[in-house]
Amino acid sequence: MEMEQRVEIRTGELAKANSMLETEVTVRKQAHREVSLVLSAISSMLVSLDNRGCVSKWNEAAFQAFSISEKQSIGSKFTALPLTWEWDRVLEGLAKCFSEHQTVKVNNLWYERPDGKEGFLSLDISPIIGEHLESEGVLILGSDITDIKVLEAQLAQTKKLESVGLLAAGIAHEINTPIQYVGDTVTFLRDANADLMRALDIAADHGQTRQGEVCVEEIIAQVRACLEEVDYPFLKEEMPKSFARALEGVDRVSTIVKAMRSFSHPGESEKKAVDLNQAIENTLIVSRNEWKYVATIETNLTLDLPQVVCLPGEMNQVLLNLVVNAAHAVGDVIRGTGKLGVIRVKTVLEDGQAHISISDSGTGIPEALQSKIFDPFFTTKDVGKGTGQGLTLAYDIVVNKHGGTIFFDTREGVGTTFHVVLPIGG
Repeated sequence: MEMEQRVEIRTGELAKANSMLETEVTVRKQAHREVSLVLSAISSMLVSLDNRGCVSKWNEAAFQAFSISEKQSIGSKFTALPLTWEWDRVLEGLAKCFSEHQTVKVNNLWYERPDGKEGFLSLDISPIIGEHLESEGVLILGSDITDIKVLEAQLAQTKKLESVGLLAAGIAHEINTPIQYVGDTVTFLRDANADLMRALDIAADHGQTRQGEVCVEEIIAQVRACLEEVDYPFLKEEMPKSFARALEGVDRVSTIVKAMRSFSHPGESEKKAVDLNQAIENTLIVSRNEWKYVATIETNLTLDLPQVVCLPGEMNQVLLNLVVNAAHAVGDVIRGTGKLGVIRVKTVLEDGQAHISISDSGTGIPEALQSKIFDPFFTTKDVGKGTGQGLTLAYDIVVNKHGGTIFFDTREGVGTTFHVVLPIGG
């Protein structure tokens, strides 16, 4: 009897244990299904790799992006998958993530879409850390940013058109001034030439008659009277000066035109070696009408600064944005005072990199706004005075397209200095 009771108890315990086990298995299966559903629902590409570099997770978004199914990818070596993208950048990011155990961002990664068109990805490669703080692999989250890149290109074009509009009136004024005094000088020289030709005509007309018929003294007297009438001493002194002024005006126009041609770099999409000092001088010439009424320019350019490999047109855009912003900041301070502020431009070679600094004696940036300066569409200017894309595009050009850095120092009521640091070799 006692034995039967013990058997019944053990049978009950076993049944209870089996029931608990079945419940746990059911819960785990349910959890696994829920996790799978969540991973499938994530709009970002999600790829998980173990420590051997094999794929352990591959969600629906990854399938849509690469046309590689979960069945094809799970268990396969990640590097063996037929992915057409910038493998060198991906492998560099994976190696850095494994070695430093920190999230690594890979921005603007080119890849080929399933339809054969080019696209761009933004990847976050993060380490997977186990319960005992050991590495269990990496997690790759990716987003297709192709549409964003297209929008950025459109915004960049809009900013360039804005800059053209900003500079057009100023350039016209800068060219009109020398052209005007060239025109005035040429008019004076035309009239002076007509006066002198009258005196020469008197001598030439008498010189054609037979010798002896006209008194030489009379000819000389007529010529002298004509020269006195046209104020020959004045013409003798002023005409050389007028030629010099005309040549100076032509040279000024030529300088502006050359600066504009060098500044625009139409159609250049490849990096080339650029003299940053010359680029700065060209920028100051084409933007002169923006700053000449509000500030004096002080330049301290390192003469032996090596040429920098960059996109010339894009870098000119950065310099123009910073100079114009500096002029506007100074203008807000000196308005109504009758005084001029100062804009200082400096170049120097530091740690093998070109360092450009553009300082102004303007209003400075309030502390509450400093963290937003490079945000898209953010501007401290009045409505209608800017799109808020200048510094955003400058950041993209310097950081993303050239691997450099851009930052600023500022003090309210004192001024702001923007720094652009570029690697010499691009």
